[in-house]
Amino acid sequence: MGPPEDYIHGLSQVQFHYGSSRDVSAWSHATKSDQDHVAVLEGLALLLVFTPKGDVAATSSWRSADELKLLWAKNQPVDDNNQLRYIEELLENVKNGTGTRELLNTVIAMCREKIFHRVKKLANSFGVSQNNQRQEESNLWQFDETKEPHQKLEAALKNSGWCKNVSTVYALDRFTRVVGKVIKTSEVKYFWNILYFSWSVTSIADLNKVLEEKQVRYLSKLGDYVRIIKQMPLLLKKAGKAKITIEQVRPPVAKLVEVISGSLEVLNLRCGQIVPDGVKSIENWDQVTDVYQKAQPGHPTVGKKIVNFTQHCEITLALNMLDRRTQTNAKQKIEIGVSKACCEWCCEYLNLLDLTYSNSTILIRASHGKQPDGWMIPPNSLKSVAKNMERFIEKRVDDVIWKIKGRRRSDSNELPDFTMGELDFEASERDITENNADSDMWDV
Repeated sequence: MGPPEDYIHGLSQVQFHYGSSRDVSAWSHATKSDQDHVAVLEGLALLLVFTPKGDVAATSSWRSADELKLLWAKNQPVDDNNQLRYIEELLENVKNGTGTRELLNTVIAMCREKIFHRVKKLANSFGVSQNNQRQEESNLWQFDETKEPHQKLEAALKNSGWCKNVSTVYALDRFTRVVGKVIKTSEVKYFWNILYFSWSVTSIADLNKVLEEKQVRYLSKLGDYVRIIKQMPLLLKKAGKAKITIEQVRPPVAKLVEVISGSLEVLNLRCGQIVPDGVKSIENWDQVTDVYQKAQPGHPTVGKKIVNFTQHCEITLALNMLDRRTQTNAKQKIEIGVSKACCEWCCEYLNLLDLTYSNSTILIRASHGKQPDGWMIPPNSLKSVAKNMERFIEKRVDDVIWKIKGRRRSDSNELPDFTMGELDFEASERDITENNADSDMWDV
């Protein structure tokens, strides 16, 4: 289609990890109540993810005088009747006061593949598997009853009934070995126990003083399934007597785009387009890998390839919520929960929306700092927002080129300086005006 798609593809190969995770700009101004609400929405989004790879969901809510509408979206429209029925029945069961055990059984049955993927990550972090149960060893958690964080862990386990008639070390070792032994087709009761145990141990604040950071993270991700089921009634309680409905917000159709395949060719495309006189081309791939050691040259390294471009689910919900906003000047909060942190492109696009729509604040927790391939600039963007996003993408390519050349922007006039101040927000305001006019169960 054009340079933006080429640049997004090239950057995904040269600098996939742009930086460490960071919060979206508006998040720093969110109240504790707002952050808690987004956390519940994130949990709800998690219950809509069924496969470990490429499946991402986002949720939000729209409140009117007599209705609370729960909105959800994925990167691709969902037309699978089983998935749609699961989502509707899950909400209906929560509204009807169905117990946590029954709700969790329903979630496990539908999200088994995703849950199993997380269980295996936890198993690997402890070095256990079906073939290696570490049976000759004891105290796999290195539990030390003389240390306060370990004492808090023991108290949490006893309060939850996991240490009934057994020692804390035995309970922890038993859990860890079950995590390594389960398979995808294991009975629901084993997954149920793993999720509940994970929730129990991650209820204490100092678990990171007992385990490694990644082990705590994996346990928290498993415990999240129980946490959100327990929190969902609180979300629905806010509706009061209002009618509660759920609606899928469908993204635009994905596009198969022909892009320049080779990373070096993409970078040199940009070198030739920089005004006024362009920049000398990068002579060989070694110049790139000298700076970006993990850079990939692309396959093939020359010519074209087809890439699938999709609009990410958090962007779909943000634009939908902005369309729903009232015509008043009152500041509005748009709270969106995503099943995983958003990418760098979504983070920057959301920041642009937040700057453009001055009467709305978009609250999404964080970016994971990655620049993925196939990110679609929303086709129904305001023209000025789309243009500003294109310029931002160009800036990222320019930064890469400048770093490869081993200089700073201030060292030469060869590359034009780029600042957020150059973005055309006056045009954005005009676009908005015009747009508004149009409308014991452990033994496995």
